[in-house]
Amino acid sequence: MKPAKLISWASLSDTLTAKAGMDGSLDDIGRTEPDQKVFACYQIDYVRKCLEEWMQHLLEDGAGSKSRQKSRESRMQGNTNFTKSHKFLFLEALRLYNKSIIEAPHKSEELSIALGNRSAILFELKNYEKCLTDINLALENGYPVKLAYKLMMRKGKCLFYLKKYSEAIDVLEATKKDIDALSHIPSDRKAKLIQDIETGIKTAESLSKITSMKPEKLVPRCVADLVPYVASAVHPTFPSASDLLSLQHSEEKGKHVIAEKDIKMGDVLFVEKPYSHVLLQEHYESHCHNCCDMLTVPIPCWHCTYAIFCSLECQKEAWESYHKWECAKALRIFHSIGIAHLAIRVLLKASSDSSTENEEKYKRVNDLVTHFDKFSDRDMFQYTLIATLLLIYLEKKTDFFQTTNYTREKDFAKVGYLLLRHVVQLICNGHAITAIHSVCTDEENPAVTIQKPVRIATAIFPSASMMNHSCDPNISNSFFKDILIVKAIKDIPKGSEVYNCYGPDFRRMHVKYRKELLLDQYHFECNCEPCQTDTEEVSFLDRFYEGYLCIKCGGLSIPTNDSLIGKCTSCQSEQNCTKLHQLHIKAEGLYQKGCEFMKHKETETSIKLALECLLDAYSLYIRCHYKYHRDITECADQISRCYAILGDCDKSILYLEKTLPAVKEQFGPISIEYGHELQKLSDIMICDLQKLNGTHSQFKEKVVKTQDTLKELKIIFDIHYGLWNQQYRDLVDKEVELLNIIHALELLCISPSESVNNSSS
Repeated sequence: MKPAKLISWASLSDTLTAKAGMDGSLDDIGRTEPDQKVFACYQIDYVRKCLEEWMQHLLEDGAGSKSRQKSRESRMQGNTNFTKSHKFLFLEALRLYNKSIIEAPHKSEELSIALGNRSAILFELKNYEKCLTDINLALENGYPVKLAYKLMMRKGKCLFYLKKYSEAIDVLEATKKDIDALSHIPSDRKAKLIQDIETGIKTAESLSKITSMKPEKLVPRCVADLVPYVASAVHPTFPSASDLLSLQHSEEKGKHVIAEKDIKMGDVLFVEKPYSHVLLQEHYESHCHNCCDMLTVPIPCWHCTYAIFCSLECQKEAWESYHKWECAKALRIFHSIGIAHLAIRVLLKASSDSSTENEEKYKRVNDLVTHFDKFSDRDMFQYTLIATLLLIYLEKKTDFFQTTNYTREKDFAKVGYLLLRHVVQLICNGHAITAIHSVCTDEENPAVTIQKPVRIATAIFPSASMMNHSCDPNISNSFFKDILIVKAIKDIPKGSEVYNCYGPDFRRMHVKYRKELLLDQYHFECNCEPCQTDTEEVSFLDRFYEGYLCIKCGGLSIPTNDSLIGKCTSCQSEQNCTKLHQLHIKAEGLYQKGCEFMKHKETETSIKLALECLLDAYSLYIRCHYKYHRDITECADQISRCYAILGDCDKSILYLEKTLPAVKEQFGPISIEYGHELQKLSDIMICDLQKLNGTHSQFKEKVVKTQDTLKELKIIFDIHYGLWNQQYRDLVDKEVELLNIIHALELLCISPSESVNNSSS
């Protein structure tokens, strides 16, 4: 067996499993009761030694450590870029100061100066609240005394602009005294600073008297105020769920969710914060380690460079709940073991809070299905290895057994069992947290963007986990930070089951692969309606991915028995598809060539070359494939992108509109997928209107078309989303922008009825 330190976790696990298979340990662990498996594995000498050696190797590589030198280098680069005259360099300076702060050791001069420098940028960006946080942190971390007055003056200005005049006056008065006591400032410079401060104090005093006589307006402080409540009322015994739902149990279905009352499309059924979650490593620098919010002004863990937070509150909550046991190099271990990281996170959170409320929440997690009896001996041994590794980590590298209610003497085997239990629970009950990421593919043209859902974390939602799977779900999921919001996307009659989708959707995956995946990971045979109606011979997806154009009727002709003799699903006529297949091959070559040109989109020439190839490919695709075929849709989408980059909005809109019927047919008229296509279309339409003169002959017609598109999009987003969602808020902004365009050109706003009449004429 290779030294453990030289191989990956997957290789080490396979090697140990093979050795255990040869010496009988694998069979022994297989026969051992679940609550003793990890302890039994721990007692196998070569297993324990290999795991300890492998873990120690990872902990010695220095990753995740703070560095004064790296922090200084990043800060100096930031100073070079800090110029308000160039937006890109200004934002680059902010990025570099963020990096410097993350790399700096706690209570170091490097940290304090980087925070002070970042506060200057935040002040220029008018982000006064975050600026104040940085100023206070800089002072707490030892900002040089002779320069502190600069931060205090900035602090006074922040408080002034936040209309906290009394606090601003106090800070400025104290700063005036500090400046007066400093000997290194020339007297004329000192006099000028004090004069400026006194002017600021007088202004603040005047404004303070005026504002004290006005009633304060109540304004929502943040988007969190817009997170919805569940429809009707919160269920008294089913946490985070609406009382429109009922949690039931049967021998056939196990625990499942039923509509207790009639549910309407768009009703909010769950609003649930996860018991615990783990951010994926590739999103450490972009999202908060504790709440999954997008990072703008990051606050790092004071002891490692891995965990980064959106606020001091999240930093503190994470430290107290779990991060004090995970900090620094330990995360290197957890990066290697996938979803098992969440297993130890669940246990750590349960152990950090002994309140009755937390104990009840943990019990609901602990009661989730395990399927211990469904795993092969080999799979179970590998899961046991992971749990054993985590147990060794807690024993050797943390004070877990000294600072929690679990002791090494009494609870060692129990903790090992809980870790294993959570590992196997999460295989079936882990839930992705997703965020929509917008990628601008052309810096000069904001209309050329791609929006796609990205998995940023894995979480456990005990209540939402009670929903069973259907390949045709009647709910949709969205997120605000780490909060799961579940809405009905269909009317659900009283007594009907509420279904989630565990991943395999009949609109995206063939029945054969759906059934295999669900049986392999979730241990059940799916008998939902699409799985009963779809067969390997006739599939819903055929019209989008298979077959050719029926020459006789324009229908879908599918070759049978691996031949090129196709039979039409509409008129039943047979045809030889050889020539159509040859057209497809030629079109595919042109399409790939066009996409290669698009990868070099820096020049107008490369885009025009791409466009030429793609247009030729499109003309061939529509001659050989059924109208909804994915190749036609994707080619039209790429053509639309090319025209958008070239600034030809009319043709970009034309080809994007060609994609809509197929997307609508595959995913449905109220699907979020169709909504995302309409969103792309509306982006280009708005850009087109912004460039046009109001006297343009087609301007009114384009306004009507844009209004209709936004109206259709609003219907879809109202079903799936709400104001907590960034895409929804972007839609509201677009509606306002359209009105601004109309009013700026002194045009009358067209009424909805007139809009419908005009667009249908």
